[in-house]
Amino acid sequence: FFISRLRRKGVEIIFVETPRESQASFLHPGLGFRPLHAGSCAKAIAAHSSENFQQSIIHSRLKSYTRSTRINPNLLKAEFKNIRAKGYAECIQEIDIGICSVAAPVFVENLGVFLSIGATGSMRIFSSEFRLKMGNYLIQVSKELGLLLNHKNIWNNGTIAIAS
Repeated sequence: FFISRLRRKGVEIIFVETPRESQASFLHPGLGFRPLHAGSCAKAIAAHSSENFQQSIIHSRLKSYTRSTRINPNLLKAEFKNIRAKGYAECIQEIDIGICSVAAPVFVENLGVFLSIGATGSMRIFSSEFRLKMGNYLIQVSKELGLLLNHKNIWNNGTIAIAS
């Protein structure tokens, strides 16, 4: 699982939690930058941004990482609409071949969506049925995280001060 935040013209993975069981196999998504048009964590945030922000993404110079990366403005616009409708985003081999991820946006009162929470794994594990199940699970987790951030934290100039 990972948490991402909007940063400048992309999304940055800022936290990763790996399985605690030593026997569990996992793929670490890595920390760092993701483009706004590719990757579930970025698309979950971008799809819930303003129309103007989405247009700036769609009409920018988009890099194709694999054959599955959407760089067509019409396809990307339709995907953002679909993400908003179902509540989570998917990445199916858009950045790395054989790798999938699912992410849900985190709504923070008065700030909107600038965070997402997601999970990543291999195509072998992240089947369409598993992605649906994981997407619905992440929607619930993101709602709980949003409530926690709204009620347990004090937001100050874009930084978090944890309330005791």
